[in-house]
Amino acid sequence: MRSPRTASVAGMVAGLLAITASGVVAQEGTTITVAQDGSGDHDTISAAIEAATAGDTILIATGTYPEGISLAHDIHLVGDGDRSEVILQPTEEQAEGGDFLWGEDRIPAAVHISDGAPTVERMTLDFPRHMGVSVLVEGGSPSFTDVYLGGGEVLMLAGEPTFRDSEIDTYFAVRGASPTVEDSEFIGHASVDGPGRTIIRRSTLRDCSSASAGATGAYEDYIFIGVQLAVDSGSDMLFTGNLVEGVSDDAGIVVIRPGSSAEIIGNTIRDSVIGITVDSDESGSSVVGNTIEGARIGIHIDSDSTVPVEDNLIESTTTGIVLQGDGPQISGNTICGEGSAFDIRNGSPKIGSNEVCEALEP
Repeated sequence: MRSPRTASVAGMVAGLLAITASGVVAQEGTTITVAQDGSGDHDTISAAIEAATAGDTILIATGTYPEGISLAHDIHLVGDGDRSEVILQPTEEQAEGGDFLWGEDRIPAAVHISDGAPTVERMTLDFPRHMGVSVLVEGGSPSFTDVYLGGGEVLMLAGEPTFRDSEIDTYFAVRGASPTVEDSEFIGHASVDGPGRTIIRRSTLRDCSSASAGATGAYEDYIFIGVQLAVDSGSDMLFTGNLVEGVSDDAGIVVIRPGSSAEIIGNTIRDSVIGITVDSDESGSSVVGNTIEGARIGIHIDSDSTVPVEDNLIESTTTGIVLQGDGPQISGNTICGEGSAFDIRNGSPKIGSNEVCEALEP
């Protein structure tokens, strides 16, 4: 007869789900337990990984594990407790990925993923920043759920990693991968650079200078508090459904780099010096259906390429829309506040029908 403990573990494992690129599939395989006090099948996570085969679940007891791990096949790491109670915290010598070359430096990683679709759930991955990276993804489609990522950066060179219900308290660097982040919180700096498509949905970014993007991707249903959403050079981004609030010294959303463009659709920007700035002659930018409140300037467009600015609501501003160049096409906007609706500084922008509150000068 199984003990209550064994039955509980078996029941929990039966309900676990692995998230893959194709959807949600039930996990199969053996449950392997890890406990530092010797009560499990192994006393280190690394030993359990070495013993595991594809489909196995590794259930990890609470504690701080001073080791690094490497994952290259479909196994499932699950903390048996709150994520703050199961901590992976290696020393530099214990970290995996020692053959990873960044420039001329070899950089270790607390978690190194090279292939497969492993899952990591309910854990803290914390590796001091000066020692290396907390997570290194060089391939595969790993999934991180309910994890805390701190210390060294999360570095993604390839693959399709997924992060859900997690707290990312470090530099989130995309350098060729195509990650998806959902229902998570960033406390750090998000930097997207290189090929691939980054999608961030229903998440919050706070206490950072900016979130920058230099690739193709999307920020959807995201919350930025005191953080500027910036587009770096060579990017083609979609920003939709985001809240950007409290950028007290600059624009809430800014596209200013050479070769950059962005579709800026259905966002809300509050209490920033400028709501939205597009200062790029690259084609493909548009500013449609946004709400801007409490900015000195609602929208600033400086472009000789066509930039539709349509159906935006601009309230409580000193100047509604500042225009430079021949590219802006302005129609269907509602502009309320103090001062002027439009400030045409140079060029010949096309201004169609817009609704301007009586208190404003046209």
